[in-house]
Amino acid sequence: MRPVTAQEKQQLRTSGSLVVEDAGGAAARAGIEPGDIILGIGATDVTTAEQLKALAAKTTSRNIPLRVQRGESIRFAQVPRDQG
Repeated sequence: MRPVTAQEKQQLRTSGSLVVEDAGGAAARAGIEPGDIILGIGATDVTTAEQLKALAAKTTSRNIPLRVQRGESIRFAQVPRDQG
């Protein structure tokens, strides 16, 4: 992940702050793809990778409900919690 630039925000018409550069493991199996914009976990918005990691660590469910924007669509990806 990396921060979304101001130019990208305008081009992509997003309020998100993180873009996926590479997806592997549980995230890829949950359907996360490079170019997806991470908006938050559940209804909580995130603006930094550190905030995303901290919020994911506090999530008590087996899956992390990652809110993702792809193009003009917004969806939830249920990312299994890392067991390692």
